Amino acid sequence: MQTLTYITWNDVTQQSTDLAELKEFIAPKRTEALLAAISIISIIQQNTPWNPALFRAQQRSLARQICSSEIADHIEQLILSGKRDLLTAGEQLLQAAKLAILYGESGPAENMSVDAQNDLGRFFLQVNELTDAHGEEEQPTAKERLITLSLRDLSRKLS
Repeated sequence: MQTLTYITWNDVTQQSTDLAELKEFIAPKRTEALLAAISIISIIQQNTPWNPALFRAQQRSLARQICSSEIADHIEQLILSGKRDLLTAGEQLLQAAKLAILYGESGPAENMSVDAQNDLGRFFLQVNELTDAHGEEEQPTAKERLITLSLRDLSRKLS
């Protein structure tokens, strides 16, 4: 069984991020617009039959839609080389929604400019980095992460 890995802001830019930087970045973004985008991505991904090759192709296409061309190119290289797999997925989308609610600007959603769409990619990459940084000396193994994600998914289905 293969474990899929998230692409982080550091993977793409070789610059790390922290929660304070993400809060500052997200503060002027409209929560409603972010939640709408997150919901659309989640619905598409949840309704796509599970196939790793199809999922990776979908991730590359998504990167082209929500990232600058330079970042999208880098994401595509990481996916095609097999070094990384995911820009967005269920667990991370939930974290992104939570952060949008906590730190985004309230008010009605506005039409997203091209720059705002490109900011979505940066937002997800930064969320991935923060989600991946557990702050523990010993990071969970890939198998432990898979078990944790599987149990969370199962618990959601049972409730």
